[in-house]
Amino acid sequence: IKQARRREDDISIVTATLRVLLKPENGAWTVAEAALAYGGMAPTTVLAEKTAAALVGKEWTESTFDGACATLRDELRVPAGAPGGQS
Repeated sequence: IKQARRREDDISIVTATLRVLLKPENGAWTVAEAALAYGGMAPTTVLAEKTAAALVGKEWTESTFDGACATLRDELRVPAGAPGGQS
């Protein structure tokens, strides 16, 4: 997700990698495992552990994804003055 247009350079502000293991369960896909890692949020890579935990055991739907996005926004906040932002 791109936070905002960049004022300078073309260097990434944040990098992300996601791993979600889905298992078939009662005719639907259920999240068995999840890991979300972000670079550029802190001096070292940050794991979004609360968001990953919120996904496990849930059916993989748009609603589940939207809920995970809301949890992630609360868990990993990008400061208003972050480099490359529009503040």
